[in-house]
Amino acid sequence: MNEKRQRRSFRLSLRSLLMAPVLVAAYLACGPPTKSRGIMDVTQYQRANNLHQITPNYVAPLVLKCWVSTRNAANRTTTKKTTYYVWFFGYVKLLPFDREQTEVDLPDNA
Repeated sequence: MNEKRQRRSFRLSLRSLLMAPVLVAAYLACGPPTKSRGIMDVTQYQRANNLHQITPNYVAPLVLKCWVSTRNAANRTTTKKTTYYVWFFGYVKLLPFDREQTEVDLPDNA
C-alpha cells in the first residue's frame, strides 16, 4: 500500500545534446544570405506576380517582410498592409497571413 512513485527522468544521448546547437548555428548562419540574396529573390518574385510592394525587409533568417501603404482621401485614413515571405535559397513562398493597420490622418493646423 505504501508504494513510492517513481520519477520519470528523460535521458538524452550526447549526440542529441550536440545536435541542438548545430541546428541552431546552421539556422543563424542563414541570416547573411537572407539579407543579400533573399531580398533580390523576393523582389523578383513580386515582379513576376505583379505585387506592388516596397522592397523587402529582413525579419529573421529565412523570413522577409514587405509592406504597401494606401491612402484613402475620402475618409482620411492610411492603410498599411504587411505581408511575410519565406525564402530558402532561391525558393520564395508567400505566407498565408498578413497584417493590416489603419490609421486616421490628422488635419494639419498651422
